[in-house]
Amino acid sequence: MPIVPTPRIRAVAFDDPSLTAWSGLVLVDALATRLELDSTIEARLGVGSGPTAHLPAKLRSLVLAMAAGGDHIEHVDWLRSRANQHLVGSTAAGTTVGHALRGLTPKQASALDVVLGDLINHAWARGLGPRPGAEIIIDVDSTILPVFGHQKEGAEYGYTGKLGYHPQLATRAGTNEVLAVRFRSGNHYSGADAAGFFDHTVARVRQAGGTGPVLVRADTAFSSFEVFRRARAGGYDVSVGAARHSTIVEEIARIDETAWINIPDYSTTEGHTGQVTARPWRYIERIKHANRPSRTSGRKLGRAPSAGPPFEAVTLFVRRVRNADDEPWQHFSFITTQDVDRDNPAAVLEHDARHRDHAIVELSIRDLKAGGWAHVPSGSMVANTAWALLGAVAHNLLVWLDRLACKRPGPMPLARSVQRWIVCVPGRVVRSGRQLRLRLPDTWPARLEWCWAATELDVLVS
Repeated sequence: MPIVPTPRIRAVAFDDPSLTAWSGLVLVDALATRLELDSTIEARLGVGSGPTAHLPAKLRSLVLAMAAGGDHIEHVDWLRSRANQHLVGSTAAGTTVGHALRGLTPKQASALDVVLGDLINHAWARGLGPRPGAEIIIDVDSTILPVFGHQKEGAEYGYTGKLGYHPQLATRAGTNEVLAVRFRSGNHYSGADAAGFFDHTVARVRQAGGTGPVLVRADTAFSSFEVFRRARAGGYDVSVGAARHSTIVEEIARIDETAWINIPDYSTTEGHTGQVTARPWRYIERIKHANRPSRTSGRKLGRAPSAGPPFEAVTLFVRRVRNADDEPWQHFSFITTQDVDRDNPAAVLEHDARHRDHAIVELSIRDLKAGGWAHVPSGSMVANTAWALLGAVAHNLLVWLDRLACKRPGPMPLARSVQRWIVCVPGRVVRSGRQLRLRLPDTWPARLEWCWAATELDVLVS
């Protein structure tokens, strides 16, 4: 092979004020303006004084920096070049934003969750939400945000043995939208107050205009009597994993071999098979086990309901898998309040596949941790709460921007892909004929999507 010589550069000069690495921030800024981010922050948190003076502008600067990939407060200074200020206006310095975060009160930090809900209302009202009457599937999970050092307020050791925080979050399946965030210290149990978090998220969806049936999916940590009782009272369905407590083990032992349904194409690995079955389940019949901990997990089922109708509509699904024919079966269970035709194999397989799709929530968690949640910057719990919620706001802006940019149907939008192809576009801001012009690479792969979003947001002047 011929050896290609390495090009040699004679000199480097950082002297061009018209260049920017984030031309797509003009789209994020326009979308934030359309969704009334500044006025919403001012209405919910107030104007402020001292370090929190001009709070909407400071928090907006942080959201834009997170949308560009920033995960430290100092990354706000990315926006302070002349070219970027032509695109998004004047922005606050990183130190100023840090002082503002540390100056927030606990009430103001928690109000940012209300801001997140208001932005969802505005986005869905502008056609970025579900179709009227369409089913809405909500995925709930928790994750660990590790930290280093012992000067982080609220950072504790949790079930993973790592020091950090343990937030809960709810996302809308298939869209990657974050619907709600509850920022917590690291030693909180994964499913603490799961019923309250479910109710809060479903109420937010209803307030935003979601009129269709709602299904909330979660893993084993979120299963309790209270979850099923509140779901029935709230008019929504749940599908949650079931811990392997004694009653589940007894039920699995009673299943007849003829009741199992083979799961087609469960795995492409040779010898890896899966089977599933659905059983009627009544918690009321198992009150005597309600306060007995599971031998495998040490958890309790929770307090059984003292009044109200029994849970006749609850269905227990049991799935068993094994990697080879000579290995023992591994069993996994979940419980759903949805109506299931247990005698119809196609319906049983459909509900099982739907519950397993809960795993897509990990894509949203991965996106958040690749962005603002990659780093928890402050020693103040209040500041870190605000940081996490603003990270969710930046994440949603990228998801909604993808909806505007990609008019054709496609896979679930990933915020990091939107950031890479729509936001982080190198460009040059020039003046010609007393007008600003943005010059972008001629062979950029996402140039068509970029122009679609710019047209939708009225960024381009005809």
